[in-house]
Amino acid sequence: MALNTPRMETPLMTTTCLVARNPTAVKSQILTTFSAALGELLLLAEGGTRPRCLEIAVWKAVFALGRAVLSCLLGLRCLRSTEEELRHRGLSIEDVRLRTDKDYWAQQSTTFGKVSFPLFAYREVLMGAFVTKVPARREVLPLCPRVRSSELLLERECWLAKEFPFRRAEEALSFLSHGEVRLEDTTIRAHMRAVGSIIERRWLYRPVAEIKELLSQRATRDQETGRPIVYLSTDAHTERLYVDDTWDAAWKCANGIRLWIVDRRTSAIVHVGGEFTWGDCHEVGTIIDELIEMCVLPREGDYGDGVLSTLVVITDGMPWIEDHVLSRLSWALPVLDLYHALEKLGDFSTTRFPRAKAKASAWYQRLAVLLVPRRGSGARGRKPRLGHTKRRREQPSQQRAPRTGVGCGFTLLGSLYDEAVPKRVGAAFDKLLNYFEHNAYRMDYARYDARGFQLGSGAMESMHRSGGQLRLKIPGGRWLRSTSQAIFNLRMLDLAGQWTAFWEQPDLHQLLAHGLNTDATPKDAAP
Repeated sequence: MALNTPRMETPLMTTTCLVARNPTAVKSQILTTFSAALGELLLLAEGGTRPRCLEIAVWKAVFALGRAVLSCLLGLRCLRSTEEELRHRGLSIEDVRLRTDKDYWAQQSTTFGKVSFPLFAYREVLMGAFVTKVPARREVLPLCPRVRSSELLLERECWLAKEFPFRRAEEALSFLSHGEVRLEDTTIRAHMRAVGSIIERRWLYRPVAEIKELLSQRATRDQETGRPIVYLSTDAHTERLYVDDTWDAAWKCANGIRLWIVDRRTSAIVHVGGEFTWGDCHEVGTIIDELIEMCVLPREGDYGDGVLSTLVVITDGMPWIEDHVLSRLSWALPVLDLYHALEKLGDFSTTRFPRAKAKASAWYQRLAVLLVPRRGSGARGRKPRLGHTKRRREQPSQQRAPRTGVGCGFTLLGSLYDEAVPKRVGAAFDKLLNYFEHNAYRMDYARYDARGFQLGSGAMESMHRSGGQLRLKIPGGRWLRSTSQAIFNLRMLDLAGQWTAFWEQPDLHQLLAHGLNTDATPKDAAP
């Protein structure tokens, strides 16, 4: 049996019905239309139509009903807007001539498809000339003429654009709406850029009250002070950007900042906030200053109401971090990411013993064990293999305790100073020493472990993936700076749990109008 999808055209709201303020008549018209469509659906079911086709037919009917109802509601909203303006002027509907001809109807793309409705413009005589005014364009459709999408459709576009390539977002929007909503990928991209540009920094972090609650109820505690622990890290990752408005592209670094806590019951990472910037180290320092002013990173870790936190800054040891981040956070405890410290040792071991893998491994293990904190008593032994009876020769334990009163970093430095290395690796060895000399005070891993601190910046590395790489590092992807920044902002907005709050703010239409009016097709040069 052929599937005849029931059609419900948007009911034409007559001027008489609306001017008489008789929503009951509109309601009756919609019910009559839906009743007819329901009758057609019942006929399809009685005729043996397959369940899949029935479900599609119901969706078509639902979308058509949605367009009909939304058309009526928007028309009534336009009428009320006209009435309000006339009332402020001491006039009424009867004092003017309403215009409901085709030239004064609006068409808007919504999540139900395209909807048409009258704007209820009015005409009056001023200084001997006829003047037509349309209050609804300002009150009901503030985003026109820059955009024809409703706010809800804009939200759907942005959500899809932050997750998928723009062409895929276009296809997904059409697929999920059963073909009722169709937008070009270039339109979705333009809307996403405009919305991403108006997201302020405060939306990329949880509200201070929520942070305070997380610290009180879920965060792990500093075993030395009993305070909840907040972690901060900053690191850069690369994306491909257009260069000087040409088709050439180059890898550029985007600096990421993340705050998180660790759930003391599940050990899960709880994202507190974060962002990406194409700015340099000075820009990162400025962001830290703003987070302090916003009380996302309050001075001395005091969030108020008796909630005092321990701030732990875990980074990779780059020199600029000390100058532009740690210098602004004097109350923070700096920690060099243990992975980066071990990586430096591993890289040098292969440089020193390029053709002797066993010697390189032994050299690395001998020094790396000075950094890895002991857990419990003695070194962890390997589990014996089942059925293995051959006796192993006892090996001396490589586990060493740090020197009394000296951190792991200084212990490692002392051992490195005693090393004799060939001249061919002298420059590399000096570079290794310089790295640890600048970061030794941040490498007291035994004490950090005893206090319950994380020793690695894995949370920061994972944000690189979720915050940008999953979306931006696609095959052939090359970005304008503003487009990639908009994607960063939207993804971080969602990661911070602020997506719904952002789209429900009362003055959103004003912000969107500003963003859409200022987001002209740019000549964005990569940094």
